[in-house]
Amino acid sequence: MWTKFAPNAAPAVKLVVDTNLLLSGTLWRGSPARLVNAVLSAPGTLCLSADLIIEFGNVLGRDEFAGRLASLGVTVSDVMQRYQRLGRRIRAADVAAPPELRDLKDLKILAAAVGAGADAIVSGDNDLLVLKEFTGILIIRVEEALQKLGLPVE
Repeated sequence: MWTKFAPNAAPAVKLVVDTNLLLSGTLWRGSPARLVNAVLSAPGTLCLSADLIIEFGNVLGRDEFAGRLASLGVTVSDVMQRYQRLGRRIRAADVAAPPELRDLKDLKILAAAVGAGADAIVSGDNDLLVLKEFTGILIIRVEEALQKLGLPVE
């Protein structure tokens, strides 16, 4: 286990979590939810750029998720306020796309991670995971992040 990832370690580990995992962790149970709740319970560990906040809000606001939000008794506004209150707002860095980046839409995640000085990017997106790291920032799956944080994996 990495020292920075140890529970109650100071300074807190800084993570950038991709939009799909944030969505899954917000609306359903399972490993993504455990990760999201863990990073939101320690303010400042979930790093969010303006681009990531906008993207998350746009995806969360899609009609296909309205029923799920209603069943949880929350609105898009409730969720967004929670993330803005408990996450750390960061300024994305200006970064060049690495040649191996298969989906240029993922550049905003890399830019947020560099701007945050993140310890890791957590993703389920194979287009990001294939990179393994970017400028020394690990790109890992949710299960690996949970293990490094000392949390159970389903």
